[in-house]
Amino acid sequence: MDFATKMENDKRENSYVDPSAGKVSVRRYAADWLALKPMAAGTEESYERIMRLHVLPQLGKKTISQVTAADVEELYALWRRQGAMLNTIDSRRIALNRGRMARYTGPRHPGVAYRQAAHPK
Repeated sequence: MDFATKMENDKRENSYVDPSAGKVSVRRYAADWLALKPMAAGTEESYERIMRLHVLPQLGKKTISQVTAADVEELYALWRRQGAMLNTIDSRRIALNRGRMARYTGPRHPGVAYRQAAHPK
């Protein structure tokens, strides 16, 4: 498949990532996303608080393209060490996914490893 065909296919499947998008800092990306994405006021307030208090202190200086799955897993591990409950971590994970930052970090739902570790069979 040639590049143009792949790009068009990725756009249709909503998996296309503009190569220049990865050059934006996580801090800037989060601010733009919160400002431009229509959402209920309470949801926006919750997502802003999660980003400001729990995501940006760890990832804010990185560009989107620099964020790895390992960075996100380390973020989850930090939250666990700080005593965050599973539902709290899931809420923070949802904010990351809704902001589409997770598409740059590997697994679609990187919190799965935490859930499996928290609830072994």
